[in-house]
Amino acid sequence: MIRSGFFEAKNINGLPDRVYNSGHYANRWGNFIRTGIAIKGGGFLENQNKVTKISSTWKTEIAVGNGWIVNSNKEGYDYYILTPEQLTHESADPNNPRIDRIVLELNLTEDERTIKPKILKGIPSSNPIAPELTRNNDIYQISLAQIHIPANVGSLDTATITDERANKDLCGLSNITLGVDIPTPFEKNTLTIPHTDWINSTNTGGYTFKKDIDINGVGQNMFIEITVDINSLEIANEAEICPTIKEYNGGVTIYAKNIPKEDITAEYKVVM
Repeated sequence: MIRSGFFEAKNINGLPDRVYNSGHYANRWGNFIRTGIAIKGGGFLENQNKVTKISSTWKTEIAVGNGWIVNSNKEGYDYYILTPEQLTHESADPNNPRIDRIVLELNLTEDERTIKPKILKGIPSSNPIAPELTRNNDIYQISLAQIHIPANVGSLDTATITDERANKDLCGLSNITLGVDIPTPFEKNTLTIPHTDWINSTNTGGYTFKKDIDINGVGQNMFIEITVDINSLEIANEAEICPTIKEYNGGVTIYAKNIPKEDITAEYKVVM
């Protein structure tokens, strides 16, 4: 069987001869869009859909931003948070802490058919864990943040937030995946970030230096994950390396607040 589209319909005996549904359209996007927050112009993940607390309340707020969610059936749906969205958490357990999760949920069930922000309430425990995400053809959740709520508190003021937006397994950044020729093996490859020849950078969220590193086979539509070797962590932390890099055809650009004092050893892989 071959399915194609989309074409103008003709009325034959009062009925259209070409009929499509939302799933057909969504599947078109799901073939080449990756789930995650959209970053315009290859920029940085900054405040897009960032979760913050509202002082002296049980409310959290999701900042404006947009992105895509592709479900397990490879159907892609976009969302736009046009004004900040506030969510109200249940009060703290008197005896044990808990972890809530802030998610965006794609829900294709007949009564919903939406993408909405939602709180997944955690179970209070002496050793709490974050609620698991639901991911199937009908419901698909991406996690923006964990909210760690201490026991017996009167608001979220002392709660801590773990930002999960950049985690590709939980949320990540949306990107185009169609037509990307990923070199092999591209599992894990050694990368050296030199401490020399860094140049000044502007308009990069406070990261005043940048360094272009050539990597054969990398394209601007790829998503590269770099992990610093444990022996270079101290150097990378002192340099305050930006967690977000920018891919270009033939390599990546790395940003830092300070120039590294020594070369940094790392690994990279394509994660799209």
